[in-house]
Amino acid sequence: MTGTAKKINGSLEMPEKNIERPIAPAIHKCRILVIDDDELIRSFISLFLDRAGFCNIEFAENGAKGLEKVESFNPDIVLLDVQMPEMDGFEVLRRLRADPRHQDLPIFMETALDSLEDRNRALAEGATNLINKPIDGDVLITGIRLQLENRMLMGQLKAYRHRLDQELSSAQAMQHELMPSPDAVGDIETRYGISLQSHYRTSSELGGDFWGLSPLDDDRFSVFNVDFSGHGVSAAINTFRLHTLMKERKLSPSSTPSEHMAELNRHLATLMPIGQFATMFFGIVDIGADKVVYSGAAAPSPLLMTPGTDEPVLLDASGLPLGISKSASYKDKVIDFPAGSSLFLFSDALFESPDKNGDILQLDNVPGLVSDSLKDSDGSNPLPRILTRFYDKATLPLDDDLTAVWLSR
Repeated sequence: MTGTAKKINGSLEMPEKNIERPIAPAIHKCRILVIDDDELIRSFISLFLDRAGFCNIEFAENGAKGLEKVESFNPDIVLLDVQMPEMDGFEVLRRLRADPRHQDLPIFMETALDSLEDRNRALAEGATNLINKPIDGDVLITGIRLQLENRMLMGQLKAYRHRLDQELSSAQAMQHELMPSPDAVGDIETRYGISLQSHYRTSSELGGDFWGLSPLDDDRFSVFNVDFSGHGVSAAINTFRLHTLMKERKLSPSSTPSEHMAELNRHLATLMPIGQFATMFFGIVDIGADKVVYSGAAAPSPLLMTPGTDEPVLLDASGLPLGISKSASYKDKVIDFPAGSSLFLFSDALFESPDKNGDILQLDNVPGLVSDSLKDSDGSNPLPRILTRFYDKATLPLDDDLTAVWLSR
């Protein structure tokens, strides 16, 4: 419909031609509140809204009642007159915008004010749009339609985001459950006379890192750290794949780390999409023999500290990443691990994340980071000391997931 209504001798004159414009079914149910002290203007707006297909309309004849209607009616859009007795439109606008619930509520202000200063004031105080008096019906309906469509779209986006956040939160909780629980860690510590500290931080809601440990016999337990390529959902899916695979194909008492790694690789190479892979450290700690037997698949070099040595040593954890070639083979390496020793496993975010100056730590400098972090300490809480020094310098948020495990005898 089109045209402008006019008052003639106290009555309302409607335009001769009205062009009907169909609106979306969901739009016509939206709640519209008109706050105007002029009964004729309210009637005029009601006619235009009714003919445009809107069917959920309520009215208030002054600002105070308008605020009450906002609370009871919960409108999707408000048409608000500027000049009203007792409480003008500006005061109603201020009160609505002061309430966080109504900060995004579309508010059209009806105004006969020609002053640029007054019009700018209305917009500055939070009016969504201005409707000039005398009101042009076509402009009114077009503006309402646009705002309601945008509001419905934003509502749908918010609902989708809320559902996505809930799903990601559930997936994040499930991913954290892949890691050893505090009770499981406590059982390992008690059984084998070790201490273990861990840290896990994803660069987004979901990550591609995880670690684990498992008892093998009275003297031996396994420990591993894995980092899948990529970030987010795709990397997280791969962590679930590997976790399931490792539960189905547990390390046999006679298997070596390299044999277990080769078996995992054969299955991952079939399961994972081309271009995706994982780096991994897998070791068997033998408390009775004071040894660690381990195998690597392009993992960041673990750090070893033994009694009588001044500096930590980076171990060789090279090898072909998991998932690239079904025929890949891996090697076992053996290191001494007497009482008083420590093993530090970490993902590459520790040495590839830029600091606040844009500099990268580099892998070769990790031993220095550890040594500096542990100076003048009694040896307690080594991992928090290291991470405190790291995070004090790192640029946050990290671009990659960070997993760190500190194991001591």
